[in-house]
Amino acid sequence: MSSPSGDLPPARREITLTVGMAVWDPDREMAGVVHALYGNLVCLIRPTGHTWNARTVRVRQATDRERRQLRALAELRRKRRGSGR
Repeated sequence: MSSPSGDLPPARREITLTVGMAVWDPDREMAGVVHALYGNLVCLIRPTGHTWNARTVRVRQATDRERRQLRALAELRRKRRGSGR
């Protein structure tokens, strides 16, 4: 016999999103930085300037690896913009 709690959905891990926080959006399979918050939506931005909206309950805090990825993209963008002048 299964326990009554076995029928409950798994608890969600709640995080407080703040502007500037690096997060992972599993729907887009991309890391981004919180640009703005709109109720249950969060506007994310990549170092390339690409923006998109995601549901706040879907994103999670970025891992160290994902934050390094964002820093590497920002550095690549700086280098490419500098060499194009």
